[in-house]
Amino acid sequence: DQRERAGAAFRCAAEQGAALGIPAPDNRQGGIVCKSHFKRIKSYLEYTAEQKLSIVHGAKPRLGSVQPTTVGSVDRDNPWFVEAMFGPVSVLF
Repeated sequence: DQRERAGAAFRCAAEQGAALGIPAPDNRQGGIVCKSHFKRIKSYLEYTAEQKLSIVHGAKPRLGSVQPTTVGSVDRDNPWFVEAMFGPVSVLF
């Protein structure tokens, strides 16, 4: 399932003409390469706010990018912990 999701993310990026690989030296973090993946990350961040989970840092999606984010106090059965999320988000439990 995780391989399928990763493959889908790469296919989506390729379809949109994204150049995958090492970013330019002056770029510390690029944008989310796929609009559908950006929406997915954004929906998880909205879920985090609805569930009143702890945001340790970040969580400000805008213009196709997501600030590096840390979500804290996540239970092991929470979607953040269970599902693979390819994005600049880390989870503490």
